[in-house]
Amino acid sequence: MKKALFTAVIASLVLTAGCGQSASPAEKNKDKAESVTEKVTAAESASEDDLSGYGLTDEDEYDDSSNDDEENDPEYQFDTGYVSAEKTMEVEDKKRNIAPDADGFIIEDGIMYDYVGKEHDVVIPDSVTEIAERACWSNDDIETLYIPSSVKIIRQCAFWSCASLKSVRAEEGLEAIAGSTFWSCAALEDAFLPQSLNKMGDSVFWAIDGITIHAPNGSYAKKYASEAGIKCDNDY
Repeated sequence: MKKALFTAVIASLVLTAGCGQSASPAEKNKDKAESVTEKVTAAESASEDDLSGYGLTDEDEYDDSSNDDEENDPEYQFDTGYVSAEKTMEVEDKKRNIAPDADGFIIEDGIMYDYVGKEHDVVIPDSVTEIAERACWSNDDIETLYIPSSVKIIRQCAFWSCASLKSVRAEEGLEAIAGSTFWSCAALEDAFLPQSLNKMGDSVFWAIDGITIHAPNGSYAKKYASEAGIKCDNDY
């Protein structure tokens, strides 16, 4: 920016060099140098004043700390389905280092991190209270999923892109389903959601054609379906 301003000032001086009274070459050079210095200084000052109107100077860098704060906000993560790199690494570490039980579930302290069994009809154990982020990401074996009353929350992207999943039934007791939980489960036709459910994130059932939500009349789940334009009835 400074170089460009300096060049513009020099060009202006060249165009006006023939104006005014005659003087010796030495005097002309001295006057020209002083003029250039004054104009460049003024231009730099004006440039900095213009930037200050945006809260910036030439030395400032873009500050994205506000975005970091937002992405670290649990409410933001729940609603949008965002899973941080740190959380992804944590879940993947659990999957690698916890031995699955006899039925193929990887569970620690009531949190289910994965299902590595090969059954098509999957019944989550009633020892589970929470299903972790990305728990069954892209599992192509699960066709029907039963969620017992012990489970209170399903975290972001838990069943993202489970291509064979056709039906989900959650018992009374489930309270929250985070954003993008069943995103792109293209075969999903029926989701039975209880009265106890009182919080759902964005795009829980995104990129699914033909799904029907079955939920009690007056329930949060039925209202969610209606607002999202998803077919629903009260056959729960």
